[in-house]
Amino acid sequence: MKHSILFVALFLVSVPQGASAKYIGPILESVQYSGFVPAGYDFVKNCKVFLDRVEIATKRGRIESSYSYKIQISGELFESIAEADLAKLEYSQGPVDVSSKSYYAVKILPNDAIRTVTLGRVDGGSGKVTKNNSAEAATLRNVIDDLCSR
Repeated sequence: MKHSILFVALFLVSVPQGASAKYIGPILESVQYSGFVPAGYDFVKNCKVFLDRVEIATKRGRIESSYSYKIQISGELFESIAEADLAKLEYSQGPVDVSSKSYYAVKILPNDAIRTVTLGRVDGGSGKVTKNNSAEAATLRNVIDDLCSR
């Protein structure tokens, strides 16, 4: 009992009154790998969509590049993510030794914690396919593709 009271007391002292953690990371993300291809054709592309910018990092062979640009997002982004999070994911087996692409969103929970929402994933190495068939997940994947194709 003493340890519990001490822990609560230390916790209350270490967190300032009214303080709240704020998530500043990416809200949407896609990761793409070329899969098993001849030398010179391999690549990795990571695109992160923040509320105010997009950051894209690419690696082709031994050459890496990155760039970012400013954006404005309006509408019901967080509501779309919340609805996509409600969908039941479907799993299947696809081909192996092909390219991989993953789509994710971040859901910010009431306590400022975050949860990763899978919008879709094809793992070309293992062949595992994860589908989120909700309309909102499709919309979010399209938004990611639009913003990450520059």
